[in-house]
Amino acid sequence: MGLYGRTGRGKTYGVVAIVKAWTMGAGLRALELNGALVGPWVPTWAPWQRTLARLRGLVRQGGPAFEDALEELCRAPLLVIDDLGSEQAPKVPPGSDWAITEVLTPVLDTRHDAHRATLWTSNLDPIQLTDRYQARIVSRLIGMAPAIEMPVHLPDRRIERGL
Repeated sequence: MGLYGRTGRGKTYGVVAIVKAWTMGAGLRALELNGALVGPWVPTWAPWQRTLARLRGLVRQGGPAFEDALEELCRAPLLVIDDLGSEQAPKVPPGSDWAITEVLTPVLDTRHDAHRATLWTSNLDPIQLTDRYQARIVSRLIGMAPAIEMPVHLPDRRIERGL
């Protein structure tokens, strides 16, 4: 499943709840500690901007580290791509950006072919995601994890807490 909508609507919290239910249903444990899932088994949680930054660093280092990290994203029993589209929009034509051609496309294709569970969140709606990543990629993503819009009437609880 994919959750999308405006900032502060609870998309990440919703995915955390789904992950907890999924792990309990599978007889596994995942506990939330300081906003992170921990325990003897946890899903691969990929905050999109940080994941791309980490992968770019591994490419610069050379060696097999990039391929190993990409394989981890592909093979995880459950992958959560959090905040998809949060990276700076590419200045090149859609579909020619490194993050798309070398990371997102192979990960989604491999996970789709292996029937591996994938969850995602984004501030971008499916049309905006298509503008950023191309229709083929977004179609594959939504085919694996249908897009659900978080209600716009929900308050931004992070802002409310600060008041």
